[in-house]
Amino acid sequence: MEYLDILDEQGNKIGKIDTRENVHKKGFIHSEVTAVIYTENGTVLLQRRSSNKKTYAGVWSTTGGHVLAGESNQEAIIREVKEELNLDVRIQNIENVVTYHSINEKEKIINNKFMTIFLIKICKDDINKIKIQEDELEEIKFMTLDELKELINKDEKEYKFPKKMEKILEKLGV
Repeated sequence: MEYLDILDEQGNKIGKIDTRENVHKKGFIHSEVTAVIYTENGTVLLQRRSSNKKTYAGVWSTTGGHVLAGESNQEAIIREVKEELNLDVRIQNIENVVTYHSINEKEKIINNKFMTIFLIKICKDDINKIKIQEDELEEIKFMTLDELKELINKDEKEYKFPKKMEKILEKLGV
């Protein structure tokens, strides 16, 4: 069972934790992280969520998840990248681009979160080490930054990106 830190309106931990299920049921504010993973030659890694997932099944997105109780955002994204893609990432290779607050409801889940988007650059050797976590993901693919920009602007249902993705594109010079 996963436990999450509960946050106040400014995104600070308030010293209380609860289960992931209760946090989403009651709409408590919590932290999530995601990473735009890009390569030396300027392509971006996207992953297709498992069709068995409760939310956004089969949808293409970036790598990420919940920040567990006691974790920092950096520790959480390192863990998520390792779990989902089998890649070892060090804190010095992670760039925090933007954090924002959002609330949405979908399928009886109230997702009241502070989302932090990181940028992680990987090398060619890292690509060969990728091994997807099959209960979380179905496949991965790489696309150019221009293709990513086009998808973000189209808002296609097959793709789910965090808000503020334009900050990532700006950072990468697109």
